[in-house]
Amino acid sequence: MLDLRGLDFIDSTGLRTLITEHERSLTTGRKFALVQGSKQVDRLMSITRVAEHLQIVSSAEEILV
Repeated sequence: MLDLRGLDFIDSTGLRTLITEHERSLTTGRKFALVQGSKQVDRLMSITRVAEHLQIVSSAEEILV
């Protein structure tokens, strides 16, 4: 799990890193989820369609249950 709540900005390198870690989790049989970030980060993830490929939750508790 990666908590994006403190993140105000993400660029293409950051987005690529998230995708890479998601792909790595699939190959190792592990779960990978993101805790929703700022409106700006969420908007960029939506525009780039990265959000369609990742599990995004509103709080850490959602994934830990």
